[in-house]
Amino acid sequence: MQMNPQQQIAFDNKFTRDFLTAEEIASELNVSTASVRNWVKAGDLEKVGRNKISFESYEKFKVSVAGKRRLNKRANKSLKDTYDPSTLLEKIDSELSKESPSYTEIIDVYINTISDSYKNKEGVYYTPRKSASEFFHAINKVEGSIEEKKFLDPCSGSGEFIISAIENGISPNNVFGVELDPIAFKISKQRLCEKYGVPESNIINGDFLSAQVRDEVIQKTGKVDILATNPPWGKKFSKVEVEEICRQLNCVIEKESSALFFHAAKKVVSQGGYIGLLVQDAFFNIASHKKTRVEILNFNVISFFEFGKLFNGLVTNAKGFLIQLQPAKKGSIVVCKQGEEIWEREQDAFVANPKNIINFTLKSEEGEVIKHLYTLPHTTLSGNARYGLGIVTGNNKEFIYHRPGESLMPVYKGSDITANGLKEASIFIPKSLHLYQQVAPEELYRAPVKLIYKFISNKLVFCVDRKQSFILNSANMLIVNDDFPLNHQQLCDLFNSNFLNWVYKSIFNTHKVLRSDIDQLPIHAEFFENTEEFEESKYLKFLGIEETENGTYRIKK
Repeated sequence: MQMNPQQQIAFDNKFTRDFLTAEEIASELNVSTASVRNWVKAGDLEKVGRNKISFESYEKFKVSVAGKRRLNKRANKSLKDTYDPSTLLEKIDSELSKESPSYTEIIDVYINTISDSYKNKEGVYYTPRKSASEFFHAINKVEGSIEEKKFLDPCSGSGEFIISAIENGISPNNVFGVELDPIAFKISKQRLCEKYGVPESNIINGDFLSAQVRDEVIQKTGKVDILATNPPWGKKFSKVEVEEICRQLNCVIEKESSALFFHAAKKVVSQGGYIGLLVQDAFFNIASHKKTRVEILNFNVISFFEFGKLFNGLVTNAKGFLIQLQPAKKGSIVVCKQGEEIWEREQDAFVANPKNIINFTLKSEEGEVIKHLYTLPHTTLSGNARYGLGIVTGNNKEFIYHRPGESLMPVYKGSDITANGLKEASIFIPKSLHLYQQVAPEELYRAPVKLIYKFISNKLVFCVDRKQSFILNSANMLIVNDDFPLNHQQLCDLFNSNFLNWVYKSIFNTHKVLRSDIDQLPIHAEFFENTEEFEESKYLKFLGIEETENGTYRIKK
């Protein structure tokens, strides 16, 4: 169902709130709103207002309940394969046999008929041609002309990348495609051959992650000059499949399909050729993709693209990268693009980032601020603090009470944390810690002073705790070492500052405050040598930074 503008805005911005609606959760999990309301009644989700469900409880639900106690046992119609492939194929064949088939309508029938579970399992999300064309425009600017180049889309789907290649000057005889799904293959092959003059033998039905299929591609084409594709997002592989694919590719173990297709692409693209991938935004910042990002940044990066939310039903942004298979040169400039807006970043800036995070959506001036901070003398929390997780009860319905009792103790949620301290406790649990599924060492909770911070959050929210408070797993805690140059209050004030929140979001940009990210934040301890209290304006002056009118920061000149 098409969302109206107000619904779309709410849907797009839901992760900036502390709550979700039942409709939003139902949409994301592909279930009915009635199912969501039943989970609220059962205590699996926490209601925090009229049609408002705690974001924190939803995050926990996805990890601890969804797919285990709930979604696997309920006959959720939308999570099943509710279509018959043979019936669909018969329908598609009938449409393809018409004198003038409408390929756009046939593709819509295919996409709208296959089940949500199949889309999720196989990562089926088809690329708009306008987005596909961005990769070719970027190559044309470097090459001048790509008419004689050989092009391959190893996940050709409906053929949009191949059509874009032809529209941008590549001969139909020089475009090739691989598609695993037999129905999508049949549609795209007929479409490409009849409408665009692509030879039938140029389109292969097979799995590009198979060495045999890649060998077939090379036998037909030799190594190609350009490979651009939208690899399946979140395609599910077994552990055995991943190990075998990575063994064949001779690459680090990667579970995510985008990374696997990148490593496979290198096997068929010529030296000096181009690889362009459209991927989820998490590819650019999560820790599990660090090794692949390192490898990407070892090559000459031509462009990074921000496409926004391309696919219905997905809240994640789509981004892209285009690299040339030749070693990166020091001082190389990367062209970054979002819509009609274009800016440049130094490739070395991403190499210097923590975890090689590619935060290319920062403009040049903002990127220079991040680079500047890490060139100044600084320390970090890495190796300088003890961390502890909040309590995982294992059964909130059984253990959580909403009134105090003699055998109960107050416990605090992430939403109870403010920069000024903890709100009054609204929930209570039995004092016996052995009852719970996961508990940090008790001495951490009972430390004379500690920092408590929100875990499920897109910003840093810390408070100092001197009351030996206990927390649930929507909050975490840390205790700095005795020899650390900042005390807990100074560190708390620094982390809650507008500037460090901007730094945090500029580098990591996630909805969870991870220990590994906190550990990488630059802490300029020298500032605190001459002052007991933290003042943000003085801190910025010390760093040589000033705030701009639009709420970002720049190096003061």
